[in-house]
Amino acid sequence: MKMSDLTLLGFLAFGSIRIVSYVPQMVRIARDANGASAISYTTWCMWTFANCTTALYAGVNLKDPFLALVSSAYALCCIAVISLTAVKRSRHRAKCRASTETHATAEATAWTSVQHLVADEAARLERGIRVAHDFELRLAAQRNRLLRHDLQKWMR
Repeated sequence: MKMSDLTLLGFLAFGSIRIVSYVPQMVRIARDANGASAISYTTWCMWTFANCTTALYAGVNLKDPFLALVSSAYALCCIAVISLTAVKRSRHRAKCRASTETHATAEATAWTSVQHLVADEAARLERGIRVAHDFELRLAAQRNRLLRHDLQKWMR
């Protein structure tokens, strides 16, 4: 077997493996709960452009349609990874915004509850009615709710 045959065989073998190797990366992106934060757009764009220029070089300079096709397929796989990452990050940002809005609403509601609780007790005092025996307990429960909210916000 000639050296040219061995290199062609190696190229075909590893090229086939290379095409399949993009799939686990795509699966990891799809399963990632943090918006695919480990994926580098710079790296994947560089690989995309490298594959595109290889395809162009093979087609224009070498007149090798097979190498041009294979390099184009690699570029398409890179574009798929970049696209999946963009979608995943967009959804993650939207989810984070919704979570922040929900927490802000919960905080506002808790503060409003505290204000109403205190206002009700102040009105009772103005009318000469004794303070409710569970006032401190209800106020402490609202304080605890606000503290939990702040702790959850801080831990994100």
